[in-house]
Amino acid sequence: MPRPSERSPINLVSYYQNIEDNFPVVCFTDGSKINSKVGLAFVVFQDHIETEVHQFRIRDECSVFLCIAQAVNWIRINEHLFSNVLICSDSLSSLYALHCITSPNRLIVKTQTNLNFLQRRGVQVFFSFTRGHIGIYGNERAD
Repeated sequence: MPRPSERSPINLVSYYQNIEDNFPVVCFTDGSKINSKVGLAFVVFQDHIETEVHQFRIRDECSVFLCIAQAVNWIRINEHLFSNVLICSDSLSSLYALHCITSPNRLIVKTQTNLNFLQRRGVQVFFSFTRGHIGIYGNERAD
């Protein structure tokens, strides 16, 4: 496991109207548990055009934090496509967990490791908290 000195907190930015104009790629994530069934989704917009939708049914004991981890994995696989990415999530607890560089949680450590890999490759990933169910189109699409 990487030491905390080898991990860095995520880049958190405040969400504001038209923030998407500053990023060529914006990814909205969402996870939900309905009737004890857990699923996640993330929607990718490139230059304001919805280009991909990913939906997964995950094990019932899994956390919705997995949404952000899946989005970061997708970015790592496709890192050659872009240099700046904004990931928007309505899970403040997930963003706080990712911001903690001393967390022993393996999924958090793996996600932070992927983010460090991307940063070394010149891909800057920013995160923003978006309130759910207030009409933000990308968030509604992921929901």
